[in-house]
Formats: sequence, C-alpha cells, structure tokens
Amino acid sequence: MLGDASRAAQLVALLPDVDELGRYLTVLRQAGFVVVNGPEAACGHPLTREIVLGSIPRGVRRELHVRARRDFGVDDLRIPLEAHALHAYHAGESFEALMLLEQTAARSRARDDPEGAVRALRRALELARVEMARGELDDPESAMMMFSTKLGDALVLAGKHQDAEGILTEALGMAGPQAKERPRILASLANAAHGIGHPADAYTYLDDALRLAEKTKQTQLMDKLELMRQRWFAGS
Repeated sequence: MLGDASRAAQLVALLPDVDELGRYLTVLRQAGFVVVNGPEAACGHPLTREIVLGSIPRGVRRELHVRARRDFGVDDLRIPLEAHALHAYHAGESFEALMLLEQTAARSRARDDPEGAVRALRRALELARVEMARGELDDPESAMMMFSTKLGDALVLAGKHQDAEGILTEALGMAGPQAKERPRILASLANAAHGIGHPADAYTYLDDALRLAEKTKQTQLMDKLELMRQRWFAGS
C-alpha cells in the first residue's frame, strides 16, 4: 500500500485503530512475513504483499488509499507525485489521478527524463481506458485521445518513433472527421513519421493537420505546424 518500505509514522496514520502496532510487527517479523530494518518495515516477500492486497475488501482498500495520501509533515516521508496519483485512482478519484499523472509527465519532461514522462502518460492512458467502462469521467474518449497524443509525443522524445506511431494511429481512429483533437493528433503523427524516416507520410499528415487547424481556427497549432515544416525543409 505504501511501497517497498514504510515508517512507523506512516503505519500509525494508515491504521489509527490498531493498538500495539509494534507488538504485531514483532509477531509478523518472527513469522517471516515482515522485514524490519531500523525505522522501516517491509513485506518479507512480494507474493505476501500481493496476497494481502488481494484479500482486502474494496471499501477498506479505498479508505486506506485515502489515508495513504496524507501529508505527514516530514520531508523524507512525503510520497512522490506519481504515488499520489496511484493512491487517488484506487481511492476512486480518477479525475484527480489523471491530472496528477499529467503533472508527473510534465515534471519528467522538465528535467529531461522522457522515459519518466512515457511511464506516467502510459499509466494515464491505461486509466482513461478503464474509465471507458467505469463511466466516472464525463468524456473518457477525449481523455484517451489527449493522453494518447501526449504519450505519442513523449515516445518521440524518447526515440521510440514506431511505438509513437502505433499509439497515435489508434488515437486517430477514435477521432471523428470533425473532432477538435484530430489536427493535434495528425501533427504528432507527422512528427513520428518524420522520425521513422517516412517523409511522404509525414508531409501528408502535416498537410492534413494544417488544413483542419485552419478550418477550426486553431492558430497556435497552425503556427507550430508551419515551424515544423520550416525545420524539415532546413533539414533539422
């Protein structure tokens, strides 16, 4: 629930109704279920963690994820942004989870970590797909197209152009002819195709994106596409 290892303060906050927590930890350690290393405690084996997590009732598990997101007021106990996103999702706060994953990806890009951005956006896309069935988002299709486009861009930055093309082609199939997301997806597809070394496809996508962006008056995207064309002509 809290990751590979947990501090006593975290366990107390997660289980406020459990008395004599230290005594229980001692029993679990002696039985080999828990490993205690200084101030931290961890599961003795990954399978133990999976079995325990799988046996927790859904309502209880949701409440535990809500508690796990609390601020302990100590710098080294603050959980990463992506962990906040996962806890938010399992707590039933899907919209917030998607926003947090988007922030995680933005931070990764800012520190020149495209792989970190890919991981966050891939997880966001998976969550958006789940919401297609659960129906807790107002417009899960738009969320899927948005995160597919962002993931495609991140994959291009990571040098995985063919993976990007696959993700973006799937997103384009979801976008109808009049969808506002379509020119943005086409722009990203153009960039991916150019990176693969398919100039004919790249310019076709670029022209289609520019035509739709002009039709829908997306001026910022039009400017971006013109700059992209100029860079390609310049050989960069």
